[in-house]
Formats: sequence, structure tokens, C-alpha cells
Amino acid sequence: MTRLSTLLLPATFTLLPLAACGPGNPFSRAGMDVRTVGGTPTQATADARPMSEPQPAAAPTTPATGGSPAVVPISPTPTPNPEQTEPKVAGPKLLALTGFIVASNQVSLAFGARTDWTRMQVRRLLGETAPECSSGTIVKDVSGPFNTPIAFTDETGIAAQSYTYRACFYDEKAQVTASEDKPTAITKPQIMFITSPTVKGDMGGSATAADRLCAPYASGSPRAMLRREESWQAVLSDSHLDASVRIRVLGPIVGSDYSSVNSYHTLFPSLTEMWSTGLSPASGAVLDTTGNATQSPVWTGTDQTGAYIADRACADWSSASSSIFGHTGDASTLSGQGWLNGGGVETCDQQHAIYCIAQPKPMLEAVTSVSAANSIDITITPPAQWSADGYILVRRRAAAAGLPSATCDSPLDTPMYTAHPLSADKIEFTDTMAAPNTAYHYSACLLDQDGNLIFSTPALYIVSSP
Repeated sequence: MTRLSTLLLPATFTLLPLAACGPGNPFSRAGMDVRTVGGTPTQATADARPMSEPQPAAAPTTPATGGSPAVVPISPTPTPNPEQTEPKVAGPKLLALTGFIVASNQVSLAFGARTDWTRMQVRRLLGETAPECSSGTIVKDVSGPFNTPIAFTDETGIAAQSYTYRACFYDEKAQVTASEDKPTAITKPQIMFITSPTVKGDMGGSATAADRLCAPYASGSPRAMLRREESWQAVLSDSHLDASVRIRVLGPIVGSDYSSVNSYHTLFPSLTEMWSTGLSPASGAVLDTTGNATQSPVWTGTDQTGAYIADRACADWSSASSSIFGHTGDASTLSGQGWLNGGGVETCDQQHAIYCIAQPKPMLEAVTSVSAANSIDITITPPAQWSADGYILVRRRAAAAGLPSATCDSPLDTPMYTAHPLSADKIEFTDTMAAPNTAYHYSACLLDQDGNLIFSTPALYIVSSP
């Protein structure tokens, strides 16, 4: 009688006597489907033939010692791995990049394969730490369905500043079911350029009217970073507004660096340097839209502090007469405030350049009414990141009483209008409570649903109809 010897083997192996391993046995070496743990099938060479086909008997194995039978390892059928059998559902993808216009970022969100949320919010936070779904400022708030990606411009009101974003997704019970954050994006800096010397002193009757002269130069630039800007201000003072009050400085003022694509050199690190320190060899000169410096005087009507110089603004930029005068800056100087007032006095019939600084698209526009007495016509254009639950507040202050609050919360300002809920449509109304022929300042503030200020836009020195 043959004695069956038992070897010490792992628990996953079964011991069979040699007699059981014949060609007709489904567990024979010739007929066996050998599998490795983990589920990847590995067929023996003899398995290339069907199981019903007779297989040649395997040659007997001579034991190394004694008369022990051959031992064939049998692996159990593995449990399927869910990660291998069920594909992962693609989640949302949030991206944020420097925007096309000053003080903005471009934000996009792809929803992936899952779209069963009922609401989505994008929040941002100043700095390099992502907000939570209960903190930061809400810059986009939309309800489902979420079938197509979304993209929008986040106008922050601060140039060259770092922001971090998070997208939060909610179910029908207003519970957060998913979120996606994005590393820091830096808003587009505020660009400044100088026009060609083709402008006389008659620029439309005010410093504000002269702003329209900047856009044609920018749109003809070889640099996309200038062409994409939609709003500009001329660095000019008049008898109503100093340049230092009128010009919105949102961060560092930069010039386009034409030595490489989409790069800049800093002209003024902040508002303080712009109106007190000036240019230097380190900052370089203010360049034109093609990257060249100019030797031309530049109309400013402004002293070294950014204030109006009396009778030196070509009759509030309404005259091209040889007997009226305007003050100029020197664009070629790299010493202090000479760029602003170093050019001396010129007659207004001369053609000189002007400085132009990029501005965010105006959310608020105000003009003297042509259809109603004692009135000013107001237009509100909700920005790209409006949400239905947000607010736009409009406040007014008489120009003689000073500038309105940039946060729309001063008791000195008169509430004029509250837009809520918001939509993409423009809002137009007439302020009929004004006194005749009186100048007013206005401010519009965009707030999220939690009351956080997103940004504000002023409209300064608007004269009511008679």
C-alpha cells in the first residue's frame, strides 16, 4: 500500500495524490486553470487545447527523497477587486488663472461625470489658503442642472494679488456633498502706457471725457495684454477732480515688458510711490503701446502730488487755443515726480501725449439726464460673478461734501437703489431727487449673499440736468 506523505505548505494549496492527477481529472496539471492571487489568469501551456481533448499524461516526477508523490499547488478563485471592476466617477475640476482684465482672475469649473447636485458655490479667499464652504467670499452661486462647464471672470478690485478658490456642491438638503479647491491665482496687474504725441488740449471738456482717448491706442497695440483691457483712465486733473482722487490705483502700476511675452516691469509699487516717490532708473520709463520710450511732453495739468494746477489744464481740457495753457510731465525723466510735472507749461494748441492706466469695467455709469429735469441717469452693469442672491447697492453724496464711501456703509451717503435679486441684465434708472445743476458722486457696491463686499465702482462729479 502506497503511503501518502504530507508536506508543510501554505493554506492556499491542496495536496492531491499522484493517482488523482490523470488526464480525465479536471484538477489534473494538464486540465487545470492556474490563477495567481489578485485575479490575473495565467494559463498553462497545455490549456491552449479544449478541456475535452485528451491530454498526454504528465511525466512522473521522481521524488528527491523517499517515495513522496508529486504535489500540485491549487490557488483559490480570488475575490474581485472593486477598484478594478468599477471605473471611478470623474469628479469636478476647478481652475483659476490670471484674468484678461485688470484686477481679475479667470475661473472655470468642469463638473465631471457626477451632476446630481442641486446647488454650487465658488468661494475665494485672499492669500494662499483655500476657504472652507462656510468662509470666504461667494463669487459664483448657481443651481442645477450641471450639464456643461462654466467659466467666468472674477473681478476682485485688487491688482496683482493672490487669491485661492474652492467650489462647494450641495444636495437637496443644503448639505455639502463635495468640494474642490484650486491653488493660488494672481490677479492681473494694472498696466500703464503713454500714447503717441497726437493730442491737443481739447479733449472733450473734462479729465473724465479724455478717458475715451486711451482705448484706440490700446486696441492697436501688438500686445494682447493691452488689447484685452476694456476700460482706461487718463492721468489728468481738472478743476473738479485731482488726478490722485480720480485715478483708481488698485495695486502695483506696471509697464508691459516687451522683452518677453506676458511679462511686466513695476513702475510704481503702490499708490504712495505713484504720487510721492515717482520713477527711478530701477523702475524704467513709461513705454508706449509698441514698447518704445518717448521724449514728448505729456499733458497732466497736475503737480508733483497729483493735485490740479489752477488755470493749467487747457480750460478743463476744452481748449486747443494758443493763448490757453496746460501743464505737462516729462516722460523721459527717471528722477522723482518729473514724469508728472517736469515738462513745464505748454500752449493748448500743441500736440502732446497722455498717460493711460487700465481700470476694471465700470459696474456703475452716471451721466447728466437729457430727458428729465434736475436728474442724473444711472446704469448698472452686473459683473460676471453676479449671483441671484447677491446685492448691488448704489449710494450718492453731493460732491461738495467729499467722496462717497467705497463700502457703501457711510451714514453720510444717501441710499439710492438696491438691486436684488440679481441677473445678467443691465439696470437703468433716473435719480430725480437731485438739485438742478449740482454735482454728485456715486458709488456702487457688489455684495455676496452673506453681505461680504466683492468690489465697488465710483462715478465721480456728475452734474444734474437744469
